[in-house]
Amino acid sequence: MNVSDVVIRFLEKIGTRHVFLLSGGGIMYLLDALGKSEKVDYVCNYHEQACAIAADGYARMSGFGVCFATFGPGAVNALSGVVGAWYDSVPMLVVSGQVRSNLVADYDKVRQVGPQEGNVLEMVKPVTKYAVSLRDPSMIQYELEKAYHIAKNGRPGPVWIELPLDMQSAEVDLDTLPHWQPEAPGDDAWRTQLDEVVKSLESAARPVLILGNGVRLSGMYEAVRGLVERLQIPVLTPYTGKDLLESDNTCAFGTFGTAGQRHANLIMQNADLILGLGVGFCVAKTGFETSKFAVGAKKIFVDIDPGQLQAHPLKADMPLLADLRGFVPALQEKLAGYEAHNAKWLELCRYWEDKYPLVTDAQRADCGFINSYVFMEALSRLSAQNDIIVTGNGLDCVSFYQGYKIKAGQRAALNGNWGSMGWDLPTAVGAHYGTGQRVLCIAGDGGVMLNSQELLTIGANKLPIKVFIFNNDGYGSIKATQDNLFNSRYVGANPQSNVFNPDFEALAAAYRLGYSKVAEHSSLDEVLGKVLASDQPEVCEVMLSSEQWISPKASTFRNAEGKLESKPLDDMFPFLPDEETRHNRELARAIV
Repeated sequence: MNVSDVVIRFLEKIGTRHVFLLSGGGIMYLLDALGKSEKVDYVCNYHEQACAIAADGYARMSGFGVCFATFGPGAVNALSGVVGAWYDSVPMLVVSGQVRSNLVADYDKVRQVGPQEGNVLEMVKPVTKYAVSLRDPSMIQYELEKAYHIAKNGRPGPVWIELPLDMQSAEVDLDTLPHWQPEAPGDDAWRTQLDEVVKSLESAARPVLILGNGVRLSGMYEAVRGLVERLQIPVLTPYTGKDLLESDNTCAFGTFGTAGQRHANLIMQNADLILGLGVGFCVAKTGFETSKFAVGAKKIFVDIDPGQLQAHPLKADMPLLADLRGFVPALQEKLAGYEAHNAKWLELCRYWEDKYPLVTDAQRADCGFINSYVFMEALSRLSAQNDIIVTGNGLDCVSFYQGYKIKAGQRAALNGNWGSMGWDLPTAVGAHYGTGQRVLCIAGDGGVMLNSQELLTIGANKLPIKVFIFNNDGYGSIKATQDNLFNSRYVGANPQSNVFNPDFEALAAAYRLGYSKVAEHSSLDEVLGKVLASDQPEVCEVMLSSEQWISPKASTFRNAEGKLESKPLDDMFPFLPDEETRHNRELARAIV
């Protein structure tokens, strides 16, 4: 048995069913070992970035993803996909090749010795939890176990093992290989503050529970749903938590943030208590001026990452360093006698939700284009309970997280913090292989081009993936910025500034996918119905106006000194009359 065989045997042991790869000479022994496995299959992507992103998508659905990449340029290509997993705390493993150990350069003295050799490991270390280059074949089992444990525990994230060719082929005795022993878990100092958390919940008149990505990562999804049922208070999520609670749950009030929902931001800004579970409060969630975020609320943040609690601009009144796997059950136990008492607050939240709908009747009228929010209404109605929805990172993303009504059993995925263009198609591939379920991939015409080759992965393998391409003639966000700040002087934004779209129908045919197009609301249900009824991979081109953009959205204004200033989250563009904004705040303050 050689080192490569040990790698595959380990993947079999931890339950990995698929590895994403682009074959290369730098991983030839790994490929041979993988080909002999009866338990681990492989998926061939057409760019190493797509391999890494697909492994990320697979991990989000199944718990752990694996990508193989050859040395040099192949490994560096994969790195871009790994960065997204790093910022979204996704546990995955990259195994990359390297030239033979005796050819690896002394990088302090010489740039390169072996062919396609590079100091990839030093590039990788800042965006992985653990990265190592194997130099002793007898340590392979140890390094695999260590990397896997580190990836999955604490705040999860990607890990990387580099295997030079002579290490991949080295013979080892499996029975004598050393194992890695994890350290004992840290202390539970947070337990001494549980009583204060309960007292805060009992005394709060306008509490809000925020559920973040950490809930899913910790495996506390079902337990947190029980917590929601007991507390009966409004629940808000960032984009990365959208699928934690179905939209028709009586406590679910959507997504908050600079491109969140107006009613959700009203709820957040008027709360007197915020209990955040596994949420990273970046400026996309709080607004650029954190001093204006939920000013009147006591903030209790529970996070496994001390940096999130200690070094973040938004400070908690009660920061609790805790693993949700311990915290949530302990809190539930403390709440055994808790009596829900926030019915009036829930009633006001529902009033705001009803008062500020995302879509108006005027927007639903035919106009020669599809409104992206009307599209989300239709897709919400017609999608199936176990569908997985993957988005890109433009208008397609914001429209989904503002406008889509998530159903019980559905999952959603986005590259929430890195925001990489080209993330959509590879993630859809990984999400399907991670679950076996149908995937609805909503992509922009700009972003989809960065990994459009993955349409071949979808088409050739006949994957049940429906790709909805929002065609608004280029890069809508860039166009909007140049409209707003540069007097519509377009550079690299649309066809008149040298950004062009292909013929998506011809592209779909070349990659062996079906094709349809929709441009009128009156035919939206019919077209979507046919696309979703088909058992074949499909591309559906959705024709949007190049003038439509995100609404509502947190915005800035020029103050009396002429300087740009951000408004609080509940004062979103298009701005409400000042009197209405004051009235909303008075309604909240009346609940005590």
